[in-house]
Amino acid sequence: FLRRTRINKYLRTLEGIRRKYELVKINRAITVALNGDGNSNPALNVDAAGTAWSFSDFDNLIAEGNDYDITPTVFIADKAEMLNIVAMRYPQANLQLTPQQVAMFEGRGYRTPNGDAIMFAPSGSVLSGSRKLLGWVPQLGLERVIEEGSIIQEATRYIEDQTQAIVISEVESYAKPEKFGTWTLTRQAA
Repeated sequence: FLRRTRINKYLRTLEGIRRKYELVKINRAITVALNGDGNSNPALNVDAAGTAWSFSDFDNLIAEGNDYDITPTVFIADKAEMLNIVAMRYPQANLQLTPQQVAMFEGRGYRTPNGDAIMFAPSGSVLSGSRKLLGWVPQLGLERVIEEGSIIQEATRYIEDQTQAIVISEVESYAKPEKFGTWTLTRQAA
C-alpha cells in the first residue's frame, strides 16, 4: 500500500488518524476535568442566576474562585452554550458596546466577558447538552499522566516488500492535581 499509493493519500490518512486521536485525548481531558480522576475531585460548580448567560455570571465565578485564591482563565463549552455566550458580545437595541462586550472581541478566537479564552468542545463530549461552561486554571486544572514503563515499541520487518511495521503503545490519561483547579458555570434550564 505504501509503495503504490500516491503520497498525498498516505499523508491524508495519517493526518486523519492523528486528528481523531487528538479528539479522543481532548474528550478524555474534558471528562476528567468535569468528573474528576477518581479521587473525589469533580469540578467545583457555580450556578448561573437565570436561564440566559449574563455578564454577572462570570463575575460570580471569579468571586467564588477568590475563596481559593484562584481564577479560571481558560474555558470550554459545547456548541449551544458557546453560541449563547458569544451572543452576549453584540449590543442590544442599537446601544454602544459595554467594556465586557469589547473584551469579548479582543485578541484571536472567542473570549469571555473577562477577556479569557473560550473554546468549542468537540461534539459528543461530556459537555454536550450539559448547559455547563467548564473553566480551569492551567497550572492546577489538569495534568497529562503516562504510566511509567508503559511505552512499548514493536517492529516487524518484511523483507519481501522492504517495509517495516512499527507499533508504539502507551498508557496515558489525565489527573487533577487540585480539586479547585476546574470549575463549571451551569446555566439553568429554560
